[in-house]
Amino acid sequence: MRAVRLHEFGPPGNLVLDELPDLTPGPGQVRIAVSASGVHLLDTTLRRGEAGGPLPLPDLPTVPGRGLLHR
Repeated sequence: MRAVRLHEFGPPGNLVLDELPDLTPGPGQVRIAVSASGVHLLDTTLRRGEAGGPLPLPDLPTVPGRGLLHR
């Protein structure tokens, strides 16, 4: 699968399109195809290396998309 990831905090040019292994769903999970996704404004703050409100800086590398984070 392909994913845009941040390997180093900084400008938008630090975002890299990476090839990653396909994920395998676990029990009670499903795998879906995503052709487009949104990125929250908070992700631009985190990308620069600034903590965003209650969210700490993510471990790197990271995939932006906090607006879609459900756990």
